Amino acid sequence: MRLDGGGFFAEEIGTAGYPISASVDDAIADIATVFHWPPAAYDAMPLAELASWRERARLRSGNADE
Repeated sequence: MRLDGGGFFAEEIGTAGYPISASVDDAIADIATVFHWPPAAYDAMPLAELASWRERARLRSGNADE
């Protein structure tokens, strides 16, 4: 199932500092790579929470400078 809506919706994540250009699919891939969560873990997750977990995955991956 493709969840890509062209990027995160700015209205939902507001001005929390999350990159709105990242696609939902990219966020899920990043989180899954770092935390090894199954696809069902993202089904009910609001976009703001997904963005938050993606940031945590980015920091833990060692690519915090990107």
